[in-house]
Amino acid sequence: MLPSAREVEELVVATLRGGNWARAAMLFAGALKLPCVPTSRTYAEVVAAVATRSTWEVTVQVLDRLPTSPLSARAVYHTAADAILARNDGVLPEKLLALILSARRRRVILDARHYMQCSRLLLDSGDWRGALLVCSHERLIQHAPFLAQPTMLAAAAGRHWVAGLKIMSSLLALGNIPSAAITESFIRCFSPTSPWWRALAVASVLTCRDAPEVKQRAHDLREEVTHHAKSPEINAKEGRRRVLLRVTNGAQCQRTSRWAKRKRF
Repeated sequence: MLPSAREVEELVVATLRGGNWARAAMLFAGALKLPCVPTSRTYAEVVAAVATRSTWEVTVQVLDRLPTSPLSARAVYHTAADAILARNDGVLPEKLLALILSARRRRVILDARHYMQCSRLLLDSGDWRGALLVCSHERLIQHAPFLAQPTMLAAAAGRHWVAGLKIMSSLLALGNIPSAAITESFIRCFSPTSPWWRALAVASVLTCRDAPEVKQRAHDLREEVTHHAKSPEINAKEGRRRVLLRVTNGAQCQRTSRWAKRKRF
């Protein structure tokens, strides 16, 4: 006689309480092949256990094998993300990032707090690329404008001016007024080797342009640009460019002179 869904739940939960999450996951995988549909609690317990006790590779594999369930795909990913964030021994940001990317692959959008916490954890660990990747979903910021701040922070950490412009464009397209903190981070996305004048132009028309942190950052960027222009390396490049122009112009004049002489004769 085949076990019922309740019996499967009791067996899986008992195995998890015994500390053997791998065996519980195997039992759960076998139960999915039975006519009975495992209960929501069984799904939630297994997903939470795998997310907190296994590697991120195993977590993603297990979640990818749950195409149907009494829980929606969104609820399954929420359960896994909450379980990771609730760990007492510290949260591994790369595991949460892998979970978010897996959810994105299945077109599942998690809560804003999951993105914000993951972005903050990655920034704290020095991984600005990962932090930027967390919130770089096509129109994620348009759905959740409050994600603009952590995303702009990540772009500023890497001085990724292209990402900064996209984030600012998304906010302005929605009719949102960027805060002073977001604008300050936006200016920090730019360096003397990027189109820095665009940052100053955008900031100059925003209502927060007179905020102390915005004015200070704009001043700092101008100082960077001035210092960069006076650096020996830039002066050397400019000198080589002028020499090249003189040589080119001289050669052009000689060709013009020879052509004029031939024409006279």
